[in-house]
Amino acid sequence: AFLALITGSTVQRFYEALDKPGAPLQSPLTPWQTLVDRLINSPSKIEKRHYFLGSSLYHDYPILLDGEVLSDHGHILGDTGARKTSLGIAPLATQLIAKRKSILMIDLKGELPLFHGLREEAARAGMPFKWFTNVADRSSYVFNPFLQKHWRRFNSNQKVQIVLSALSLDYGFDYGRAFFTAMNEMALSNLVRNKRIDSFEGIHQILSHKEFYKEIGDLLDWEKARHLVALVNRLRAVHALNLTPDALPGRPELFDNAIELTDLLYEPQVVYFYLKAPVESLTTAGVAKLAVYSLFTAAAQDESIEKDRVFILIDEFQQMISSSVEQVLQQGRTLGVSFVLSHQTKGQTKQGGINIEETVESCTAYKHNYRASDLRSIEELEKLSGQGMYHRFAWTQTAPASDDDEEDIAPKFSHTGDVMVSEGVGPLMERNLVMELSADPNGSFVRFTKDSGYTRFGGKATPMLSDFHIQRPEFFERSREEFPEANRETVVVEPDFGDTIDVSVVSNNPPQNPSMKKRMPLLPDGADPDEKLTGLL
Repeated sequence: AFLALITGSTVQRFYEALDKPGAPLQSPLTPWQTLVDRLINSPSKIEKRHYFLGSSLYHDYPILLDGEVLSDHGHILGDTGARKTSLGIAPLATQLIAKRKSILMIDLKGELPLFHGLREEAARAGMPFKWFTNVADRSSYVFNPFLQKHWRRFNSNQKVQIVLSALSLDYGFDYGRAFFTAMNEMALSNLVRNKRIDSFEGIHQILSHKEFYKEIGDLLDWEKARHLVALVNRLRAVHALNLTPDALPGRPELFDNAIELTDLLYEPQVVYFYLKAPVESLTTAGVAKLAVYSLFTAAAQDESIEKDRVFILIDEFQQMISSSVEQVLQQGRTLGVSFVLSHQTKGQTKQGGINIEETVESCTAYKHNYRASDLRSIEELEKLSGQGMYHRFAWTQTAPASDDDEEDIAPKFSHTGDVMVSEGVGPLMERNLVMELSADPNGSFVRFTKDSGYTRFGGKATPMLSDFHIQRPEFFERSREEFPEANRETVVVEPDFGDTIDVSVVSNNPPQNPSMKKRMPLLPDGADPDEKLTGLL
């Protein structure tokens, strides 16, 4: 009785101090945050470079991702609603920021909880956070790919090649495709060599009117470069993508604080592209590829060994499938740029005659599947789990005499010693387990094709359980939080920006009178360009 009294009193004191709501010693951290905090602040250099993914289904030990493996790119798959973002991208991005790693987040769904989550984590880590969006009436930092620091160091031919690759206007080397690639290249090359171009609005103004273009090139190029013109027409409508100091002479702070992707290589920071794709999928994909290719070319142009590794996280990666993205994946790691790609199925890596499935498979060392709902995925996970030796039992059984020929004879295990045992090879994860864990909201399968540090699974697919890195009330609070208001460093995105042009962007010699820097309406169909556009060239 005395022991029970002492024990009961001790348990009560622990409850009052630790577990009771509002207890003085209660940790404000979730279990996930506590474990990650221990990793980040570990005295062991090996532990510090790891990221926490979840716990093993079999033995409940933590599954850790070594930074050396993550540097070789990651690939996250899962159906819509499989929690790829909340259980995969968000926790990983949170840990990257806590370790002060630069992130370029390409969000082609425009998820507010993820946006606000990374913004809060960047503030907590003391890192700059800038964002770009195409959503009208929301604030955005300026991102003009033609005003990036490294752009000025390229010659005309390099600039043309970069734009063609970034916009996926290089179709291949066979005769028909190569012809139209050449037409795009000739049209853009004539423009770059003869005009000062610092926005897509300026490119469009010349390429959209043959009277403008015939002053600098052959009209055959102009007529065959319609794909180039169409893409430029979409991109000139994106407000914060086309702003220049000449267009806004009274707002120098916009360009002093504009998104400069080269800076990610030297200063830990987060740049978030919040792009709403459902309405403008072609436009947002173009903006996303421009951002990725701008960072890639900045890393390629700067050969300094002191630059930091930058992580590009892409949600809804299937919208960016192109041959130029394939090249970036193949070469990015050696240039200090690592990718984490997230989308629904492997089949999405085959689009529009382009198949980069093998490239994605071979270039990614960290592979994460959040739900296997189709037969191909289930069978693949079975095979990738590795093989084990199984014992199978068999026995003989004498059927009892019966007058009823249709009587069911239930098999019974033999106790007479005539049991036969055979050995066979089978997958370590059987199909039922794959299906059951796929149905678990917190279940997933992780595989690493490279062993390093504490990430040692021999290349086998491993079943895992994950938990949210924040509590549900905090998640819903972020989803209701307002987008940041505009300040002196940002602009409010204007709708239908492409309906107007900036005269100073088109002209080689910007007007000296600031009052002339006005937005002029485009010519209506059928208007006489000789009357309305005199003096613009």
